[in-house]
Amino acid sequence: MNPDQQRVLIDRELYLPESWFADSDRLADAGVPERALFATKPELAWRMIERACDDPLLVLGWVTGDEA
Repeated sequence: MNPDQQRVLIDRELYLPESWFADSDRLADAGVPERALFATKPELAWRMIERACDDPLLVLGWVTGDEA
């Protein structure tokens, strides 16, 4: 790796299964904010990519995800 290049984690999103959103007690027990809405993993990935692209200081060469 070139010493002028770095790899860092710049963002994250917590995926919650859709079934959780049918159980408000479970969400409350887990500390999930009331305004939270279900999002698929690809939707969460695009949110992070869009935020990164909005930052003029970031130069992105690649992105990765566990199951996106």
